[in-house]
Amino acid sequence: MNSMTGFGEAEKKTSVGVIKVEVKTSNHKFKDLVFNLPSGLSFLEQSLRKELGRIERGRINFSLQILPGIKKEVLVDKRLLEDYVEKIKEIQKDFDLKQTLSVDALLNIPGLFYITEDKKEKERASKTINIVTKKAVENLISSRRREGELIFKDLRERIKTIKNISTIVKKRQAQFLKEKKINFVQSADWEAFLKATDITEEIVRIGFHLKNFKRIVEVKSRSIGKELDFISQEMIRETNTMAAKSQDKEVIFNLIQMKAEIEKIREQLQNVE
Repeated sequence: MNSMTGFGEAEKKTSVGVIKVEVKTSNHKFKDLVFNLPSGLSFLEQSLRKELGRIERGRINFSLQILPGIKKEVLVDKRLLEDYVEKIKEIQKDFDLKQTLSVDALLNIPGLFYITEDKKEKERASKTINIVTKKAVENLISSRRREGELIFKDLRERIKTIKNISTIVKKRQAQFLKEKKINFVQSADWEAFLKATDITEEIVRIGFHLKNFKRIVEVKSRSIGKELDFISQEMIRETNTMAAKSQDKEVIFNLIQMKAEIEKIREQLQNVE
């Protein structure tokens, strides 16, 4: 069992600089990826999604830093500059202007200067980024697994508690019916009362759900949160039905305790992958 909350990081020194990756996850109904990448490295998203494919569910915040960063170079669009100069000369000639083109004027020309990253450094960094990401994801999964183990222990204890309460309810209901039967003279009246208050079917279903829940909980190799939440909803439904049918205060009290335990399980499941 894995929690959806976790954190993993990794870094590596390279000729480009220190490459650092952080991956944080939190609970979410589905899988939601959020990337925070340095400028010019958005092309890495596809390969990074592949590395993050091991995480099946949750909100994933991926952050990449390269310090001091990939070498940048300032370039000039010479063709654009030539066009500007040619047009300015035409204007000067047509209107007899003597003012020359200043550096400040050049800096204000849109798109004349642009910054690019060194392609070779980008390629070298890309390979290392994937390696560092893989390590960060492994650390994240270990973090989620550790928290998942704590949730697993809590769920296991609550399942035991619900099973014990179910046994108590079954015994008490049988005793209640035995005590109540002596008040009925007509068998038809007794059968009608028994039909309206019998919770045997619901107790059997609760037992089935508990076994199924326990079986799934012990599977640690896949996403199980949604499936367990569905089973918990079914257990709540059976508990409500029993509480509506039973006329014994002690049975109802125990059913309230059972429902409280199931609700606590559902709260825990909100953070299970």
